[in-house]
Amino acid sequence: MRARALRRQFPAAGWRGLLGEKRGGIRAFDLELCPGECVVLLGSNGSGKTTALRCLAGLERPDAGTVEVLGGSPFEPAIRRAIGYVPETSPLAPERTGRAFLEELAYLGGMERRERKRRCGELLERFGMSEHADRSARGYSKGQLRRVVLAQAFLRPQRVLLFDEPTSGLDAPGMLLWQELLDEARRGGAAIALCSHWGSEALELGDRALVLENGAVLREAPIAELFADPEVQELVVRGMRPADLLALGEEIARRGGELLSSGPRRRPLREVLREIVRP
Repeated sequence: MRARALRRQFPAAGWRGLLGEKRGGIRAFDLELCPGECVVLLGSNGSGKTTALRCLAGLERPDAGTVEVLGGSPFEPAIRRAIGYVPETSPLAPERTGRAFLEELAYLGGMERRERKRRCGELLERFGMSEHADRSARGYSKGQLRRVVLAQAFLRPQRVLLFDEPTSGLDAPGMLLWQELLDEARRGGAAIALCSHWGSEALELGDRALVLENGAVLREAPIAELFADPEVQELVVRGMRPADLLALGEEIARRGGELLSSGPRRRPLREVLREIVRP
């Protein structure tokens, strides 16, 4: 039985297309992704997140309909070179070295020899993998392996970046480095979509989120709106002592509210990593 089509539009980023159902009973929905924006696909396993990314990356064909990215087909080499895609599972063979892996991908992407050696060396250095670059991947830790796989998405300035569970197995220094490169790509106008199981990752990185279940979009909303609890108002105060907060709690109670908690501000993970971790 042929499935109904899934429609996704990305006019601001130059994406427009139709994705058919593959494994997850995907239903129709629209999505506009702007340059510099990061959209997070949230949902359980089998909800359709990976299938959508693979179709947009030109790695999987829909059962019905078409896929257009940047005004063309992602199955065309010129379009595919403008898309950076990182799968959840590592494509790096155990016998390959990190350097050989990156240089081979740069070569397949049409990068000249001098430029690909320079850029690969630069990324290996930045991800803290220079001293491990010529070892086979079978000797890498899970975090080191993930660093190399993430680095390949940044070989050239991409107009579209797709990440499937990007921080799976990534260590803290690698996470910080990846976030910095992601910020640079966004400032350069890259349109970004990533899949995640974690709300904390969405809060750290995303502008908007789509919550999927069984191939259907249950909700699409800005990250701040999606995670906001309308029943609880958060108050952030600087320069008050605990005794002052106690008095403030009494005033809140007098007005019919309840001070649920007080204490130091919870800093974003990225801020903590920048202070503590030295890549």
